[in-house]
Amino acid sequence: MNKRIILAIFLLAIYFILNNSQDACAQTMAGEYLLELGKTSFKQGDLESAKAEFNKVLLILPNNKEANAYLKLISVKKNESISQRKIAIADELNNSEEKFQKTQVPSKGDKTPKAKDFASSQKDKTVKPNPQQPSEEKTPEASDFMPPAEKGAWTIPKGKLYLEVYSKYFWHERYFDDKKHKKMWENSGRYHEKRIEFKFEYGITNKLTALAYLPYVQATWKDDAFNGATVPSGHHFRNRGLADYWLGFKYNLFENPFVFTIMIRTKVPGNYNPNNQPAALGHRQVDEELRLMFGKSFKFFLPMYSKFETGYRWRMDHPNRNDVPADQVPYFFELGISPLNWLVLKTTLDGVQGIRSTGKETLTWKFNDDGQGNWQQVAIGTDESYTKWTTGFVFKLKGFNIETSYGKTFRGKNTSAAKEMILSLSYLF
Repeated sequence: MNKRIILAIFLLAIYFILNNSQDACAQTMAGEYLLELGKTSFKQGDLESAKAEFNKVLLILPNNKEANAYLKLISVKKNESISQRKIAIADELNNSEEKFQKTQVPSKGDKTPKAKDFASSQKDKTVKPNPQQPSEEKTPEASDFMPPAEKGAWTIPKGKLYLEVYSKYFWHERYFDDKKHKKMWENSGRYHEKRIEFKFEYGITNKLTALAYLPYVQATWKDDAFNGATVPSGHHFRNRGLADYWLGFKYNLFENPFVFTIMIRTKVPGNYNPNNQPAALGHRQVDEELRLMFGKSFKFFLPMYSKFETGYRWRMDHPNRNDVPADQVPYFFELGISPLNWLVLKTTLDGVQGIRSTGKETLTWKFNDDGQGNWQQVAIGTDESYTKWTTGFVFKLKGFNIETSYGKTFRGKNTSAAKEMILSLSYLF
């Protein structure tokens, strides 16, 4: 009888021991699995999810040192930036792994399943990355350096509006004749122009951009001409209004290894009288232009970008004009360097090359300075060519770009030898 009682007590003891050991094993496996889930969320930067998983670990395994270490790290790192947090996470992971390996060394005969083995068998329960959390934070050096103003080959993102208010003060007292010689205007003539241009670019798609450039111009001409008297009375003309404006589209073909875009645009006559002087607002004549645009952003010691454009401009005839303007080949180059995050230094070469064979020459009377006071009739070509150099600064302030620059026309034909000061403000909405 005593033996039966002892046997029964022994069997009950074995049952409870086995039952408790199975529960402990299950708790250990679950705790290890939750710990791995917390680590995964932690590495991805999802601190809230990681905190919840580590708290679950402590409910099962209250003395788990690794979960406690991660929870302390989360409480400290919440107020730091993502880049600082990543460095701290890497350090803490290394330290925690080393501590965990020292304190949790299994015995040689330990065959208990590891947490990583259990997690790999539960593929359907793998934690998915948080779509709201960026997988990688781009630094200014890693991201593409975009031109801060007048994007050129770079199209505008879908649904975005680029607006630039461009102002220019333009003046000259000399011109380039049809032999490309620089001369003073007759009777000490001088020209001044104030221009305000509104430049709009809208992203229809990420590759297709619509554009409109609308200029308002105030032009003034003065000289010291004689009007049949011994004292010069001179001329003083002023003209103002909406000048010829441009409408068109840009389409991006590809972006690697460089940005390549095609632009098609039309010059439309503004609301002005073409007979008013000076005739800087236009001659109510239409131009059509096809332009190939190239762009590249890169880093060579400093963030930089370059732009290059060329194409063909067809200049249409107008029934009220005797002359036919010659077609032109436009070209443009720009280089920008950013020594500071808020500053860009830029320089440009901008010009056109007239094609004389496409225009129609006009006859005019010209005074022959041969000492006899004779006039002669000469043919004047309608092909215009020039090359203008501009350099300046762009200041990047809270999303706005402010540009100030100076330009000068240093070569040309049948055009003015002008100088200009530019101030513009741009923003991407």
